[in-house]
Amino acid sequence: PKLSLDYGYMSKREDDVLPILFAKEAKTKLPASAMVEAKGPTTHAVKFLIAVIKELGFKKMVLMSDNEPAIKALKDRVIAECKDVELIPRESPEGDHQANGDAENAVREGKRQVRAIKMALEQKLGGVLPTNHRLLTWIPWFAANLQKWTKIGKDGRTPEMRVTGRAWKKPMLQFGEKLHFKPVSTEPRKSTMEPKMLEGRFLGYNPRTGALVAMTKNGVERAISFNRQTPEERWTTGDLAELKGLPWDLKEQG
Repeated sequence: PKLSLDYGYMSKREDDVLPILFAKEAKTKLPASAMVEAKGPTTHAVKFLIAVIKELGFKKMVLMSDNEPAIKALKDRVIAECKDVELIPRESPEGDHQANGDAENAVREGKRQVRAIKMALEQKLGGVLPTNHRLLTWIPWFAANLQKWTKIGKDGRTPEMRVTGRAWKKPMLQFGEKLHFKPVSTEPRKSTMEPKMLEGRFLGYNPRTGALVAMTKNGVERAISFNRQTPEERWTTGDLAELKGLPWDLKEQG
């Protein structure tokens, strides 16, 4: 098994946007991506890659990348922290783009999917979101999961089926759709007057637990159930400026 890694940007001017970490596993064709606050071994990037490695379930795997110092440093940190999997670092020869072809394909396919989801979201909202809007930082994560769950290969299976042996059967909503949801909570409600359902925007599902993930004015929440709103209510924009919860700062407040 080989997990190939690379960085990509959604703009030719890299100073204008944050990097996206792309990954793709060669045997299962499982894609993964996440926007990160910076290149290199950030806490979020390390946790994200370890989660992908554990999701794949292999006991031994090659970590493939180019020779960029930032991504090599990220691999070294992941290898140091993911001790229950034997991870073998490999780098492609300088100038040999085919040697890391899986990663380049992941970047190309991932960016195409991200653009499509962003365009569909902005069409529904009736306007263009700022490039630094918090909602946009979750699109790469959703885009890779969507491919993983729905893209059928020549063998008639999705990457999810190759990894788990099962098809993904959760109902899929459009990214950014407004909904009501019942949050996962370990604490009882303080009062019967508190609402049982909260309002948020659909970000996708946690690949491991299947919990729905929603962005709210108080941060990102996990949900155990949800209700869709009417078509007219799903795309109102009054809450957009107040949404909180970056992928690398889920406790963000204010």
